[in-house]
Amino acid sequence: METDAAFTGAQALAAVGNDADLLHRIAQVFLEHQQLARVGLAAAVQSADLGRTREIAHDLKGMASTVGARQLAERAARLELAARAQTGAELASELVPTLAALDQVTDVMAALARSAP
Repeated sequence: METDAAFTGAQALAAVGNDADLLHRIAQVFLEHQQLARVGLAAAVQSADLGRTREIAHDLKGMASTVGARQLAERAARLELAARAQTGAELASELVPTLAALDQVTDVMAALARSAP
């Protein structure tokens, strides 16, 4: 179930207890890790590496949950479950919407990282 079509900075701020300094630091770390997650997921799904897909999807789910990005967390959870269930065909169909949700969250986090804490 997708719950937030448009992730916002306000959601991220609320997720960290309205601590702007903490959110700024988290946004910077998120940006450092999101590209590795993106490339790693694409490669793992392409090569049908279920273990690696599960691991990266799990990490992405945690990163998304930390900042209140529910749609991304849910998409990553679906990908993780598909890898756990060893349904390689489902992985490819889950990858595109997961990466689209990651793009949307990344845009918000980039704006937050650029803003003054």
